[in-house]
Order: sequence, then C-alpha cells, then structure tokens
Amino acid sequence: MTQQKKFFHYRNAFKSDHLASADIEELQENNDGRAILTFNKIEYFENRKVAGRTVEKGLVGYFKEPNTKPMIINSKNSKILYSFIGSSNVHDWANINVKVEFYVDPNVKLKGAIVGGIRIKNKQPKEQTTKVLPKCSPAKFRAGLKQIQAGEITKEAILKQVSLTAEQQKELDAI
Repeated sequence: MTQQKKFFHYRNAFKSDHLASADIEELQENNDGRAILTFNKIEYFENRKVAGRTVEKGLVGYFKEPNTKPMIINSKNSKILYSFIGSSNVHDWANINVKVEFYVDPNVKLKGAIVGGIRIKNKQPKEQTTKVLPKCSPAKFRAGLKQIQAGEITKEAILKQVSLTAEQQKELDAI
C-alpha cells in the first residue's frame, strides 16, 4: 500500500511569518476538511512587521500546536474570540486554552480589495471523544481467531470490539 503524501499548498513555498489562508487550506486538506487549533496566548503589539509592512498596532495569537505560525487577529475574529473567552480585557487573553475552528472566507477585503482571509467559526468545535476499547483476553482472542477462520466474523469486527496487544495484532494480521 502506498502512503499518500500530505497536502502542501503552493503559497506555503514562499516565506510567511504569520498564519495565512494557505496554512488553513493545507490544515483542512490534511485533517478531513477541518482546521482546528488551540490558542494559548493572545497579546497586544505595536509596530510589528506583517507581510513586509509595519503594522502600527494589533493583536497576535499563539497556538498550543507545535510548528504553527502566530496569527494576526483582525477585529471580526477578535469579536468571536471575545465571545469564547468572556472577557474584553486583552490582558486576560495572555494565558488561555481556547480551541477554535478556522475557515477561509474568499470575500475578505483589505483596503477595499477582495483578498480572502482567515475567519474563526462562530461556534467552538466539539470535542471528539475516542471510545476506549476493552483489552482482549487471551481466551477471547483464541475464540475470535476460530470464529474468523470459520467465517463467522471478520477481522474488522474484532478490532471494533476490543483492543489487541502487539502480539495479538501480529497474529491477526498473519491470517
């Protein structure tokens, strides 16, 4: 089986110090259409270089996920973050744990020109729970192997019901 290459947006071949639409599109492509990140800090800044120009003042957000560029937060995204955080005091945003889902809005304007941009969805993403499967006892595993060989059950059905040890998984794969 060949391993599928991760999606890499062509615009990410060019230097960008801050999160951009291409980063969100790449994240969506590599994560089943979702771009979910966790803000752990948002700070006020003055005179920061953004896309080759100096921005007088604004907000920059940093993420919990490693190797993720910081994000310049515009006023619309700030309002959404405020609704999640519950405080309008930016100093309260310095140590947070706020999970958000992003999308790219092609209609975002900058200085009157439609350029597209990053938006935060109005609702926070729901936590996806992972079902913890019970461990498979040796006796139950042997019975399961017999059922597979008799054609009464599939390998996939067993894997949905129990957690296997590495040795059990090797034995199952060998069938």
